[in-house]
Amino acid sequence: MYVIALVLGFVSLQSVAFGQKFFTRSGNVSFFSSTLIEDIEAESEALTAIFDASTGEVAFQVAMRSFHFPNALMEEHFNENYVESEIHPKATFSGAVVGWPVDESTVVARGELTCHGVAVAREIGGTLRQDDEGHWVLEAAFDVPTADHEIPIPAVVRENIAESIAVQVKAQLQPK
Repeated sequence: MYVIALVLGFVSLQSVAFGQKFFTRSGNVSFFSSTLIEDIEAESEALTAIFDASTGEVAFQVAMRSFHFPNALMEEHFNENYVESEIHPKATFSGAVVGWPVDESTVVARGELTCHGVAVAREIGGTLRQDDEGHWVLEAAFDVPTADHEIPIPAVVRENIAESIAVQVKAQLQPK
């Protein structure tokens, strides 16, 4: 009888841990472009992310205007000339962790990355683990080719901007 109660208790705890959605509005996303001429970097602390621990589904979005650059002119050019923030106000990813649930923290999420209004099927590697407080911690690093999302790079500055932008995502998601 004790074994049955223990097993039922374990199953109940598992359904609580894996039956919840986890959420944040204060994740970090940054990007870096490096060329021989110039390095360009920007960061946003306004990443919104949600993770469903019962299915492995994950989604995030970031407002393009929430990126801040060390140089105000770079920020203006980014929003007006490249990502056209008025027309395409956010970047999003929606997908699921492959093989969820997994036994280790290194994961791959398969889904769709939309930036500049262009959706591209992607597999994004990273880590996803639960911390001591029960929050899910998500980290990912991946490259985004500007051509994949039809981001226009004028010929006059083509040598200043990398063809592929390095992106990093970090978020701690709490129960919703």
